[in-house]
Amino acid sequence: MDIYTTIMPEIAGQVATLWLARPEVHNAINDIMISEISDFFTLMEENNEVRMIVVRGQGKSFCSGADLQWMKTSFSLSPDENVKECIELTDLFEQIFNNSKVVIGVVHGNTFGGGNGLVAVCDLAYCLAETKFSLSETRIGMAAASITPFMLNLKN
Repeated sequence: MDIYTTIMPEIAGQVATLWLARPEVHNAINDIMISEISDFFTLMEENNEVRMIVVRGQGKSFCSGADLQWMKTSFSLSPDENVKECIELTDLFEQIFNNSKVVIGVVHGNTFGGGNGLVAVCDLAYCLAETKFSLSETRIGMAAASITPFMLNLKN
């Protein structure tokens, strides 16, 4: 398996665990993480030994949503480049949602924005009682466009 910088995969028998591995930023999603998670799920889809994928987050949070530093760069992108990034995120959620393996989210701490999308595309999700969920982007007038179809289960 390739060396990743934002995720840490583990395989034990028929179970693969995908650790979101950016605990210093509460596992915030950026373009690199999107690419690496997509690559991991492609490899797992091709792996006939793995039957289940568990998605977890290192550190205090499962996933705090989009990385704000990464989002700032969108102001310098062209409209076409911004649309391309949105499509890549949506494609990732569709890839996980349509994966032939059983995907289980093990959720703790803060789960904000796109982190909710990661939970929504899992087949099953378990969370600790103190887990906090938020679509905080709505407070500043942003729509949760990439994740809403999955949260409402409109993809079936």
